[in-house]
This record gives sequence, C-alpha cells and structure tokens, in this order.
Amino acid sequence: MDPIDFAVVASALEDCRRLIAAGKIQRWDAVKWGVTVNLALAAVSASLTSQTIGRSFALFLAAAAASTAAWFLMWHYNQRMTRAREDAVKLSRVFKDQWD
Repeated sequence: MDPIDFAVVASALEDCRRLIAAGKIQRWDAVKWGVTVNLALAAVSASLTSQTIGRSFALFLAAAAASTAAWFLMWHYNQRMTRAREDAVKLSRVFKDQWD
C-alpha cells in the first residue's frame, strides 16, 4: 500500500470514529431532550385542577409526540453510527488485505 492510499484509508477511518463519537453525543442529547419535555408536561398535568381536566388529553398527545420524536432521533443516530461502524470494518479489511 503506497503512502497516499494509506493516508486516504486512515483519514476515512478517522471520519468514522468522529461520526460514531458525534452520534453518541447526539443520541444522549435526544434522550435528555425527551425526558425533559416529558417531565415538564407531567408537571403541568399534575398542576391541573378538576375544572381544566379536559386539557390533560392535549398534554397527553404532546407527551406522546415528544416521546415519538425523541425515539425517532435516537433511531436515526443509531442508524448513522451503525453505518459508520460498518464502513470502519470495511476500511479495516482494506488494511488487513494489503498487509496479508
């Protein structure tokens, strides 16, 4: 493997590493966001009196929408990290094939 090929593959592996690290941070942010929004909605729901109980269904829908959005974001970031890991495995095989 010549030095230019080595640099290209090493750079691509570094990009995969960065994508995985960024995905972990973004996934954690999605979890924090989802929990925070749901806790805030639960606090508002708990403060409702019996006269405003009709609004609790709207709060339930908002909590369900926030949970769905957080779940989708976590799924999206997991997929991105999975693809980056698969790419890293393929790039590692390039190194291995060149040196075997």
